[in-house]
Amino acid sequence: MREALIAVARKTGILSEPSSHTAKIAKPQSVKPFWTFECEDEIRGTPTYHDGVLYVGAYDNNMYALNAANGEFIWKYAAEGGIVSQPEIYEKNVFFG
Repeated sequence: MREALIAVARKTGILSEPSSHTAKIAKPQSVKPFWTFECEDEIRGTPTYHDGVLYVGAYDNNMYALNAANGEFIWKYAAEGGIVSQPEIYEKNVFFG
């Protein structure tokens, strides 16, 4: 699993830690976080990047929008249950299941 995460990070620049409360983004060469953001519960799905924003669903029932450059909180949406899917963006809307 570790090797797969590192391989994805090298290709995309995004390092996601499974079953973690923290969203992290890192340079593949260093694998050190540029920034971190603490959610209230685990992040079980893969974040989505779109137009400078990182969308992260968490098991705390929230979808978060974070500034991808610095991790700054933009907004969160309270869903009816824990979010384990990867969000999709279509025409300025965020979809997740």
